[in-house]
Amino acid sequence: MQKMIPTLTQRQRYWLEHIQACEASGKSMVEYATAQGFSVQALYTSKNILIKKGEYK
Repeated sequence: MQKMIPTLTQRQRYWLEHIQACEASGKSMVEYATAQGFSVQALYTSKNILIKKGEYK
């Protein structure tokens, strides 16, 4: 039986890339979001969605 692989939407991939870039930058999520021009709430919300989908740990 094949394992179901969850697929990410384009928007979810966008946020995953930003979350990974945030971690690589060494900045806090607040600092990173401010520097990128979006709300930290959007970053946290997206991270939680990705965690629930099993796409981020």
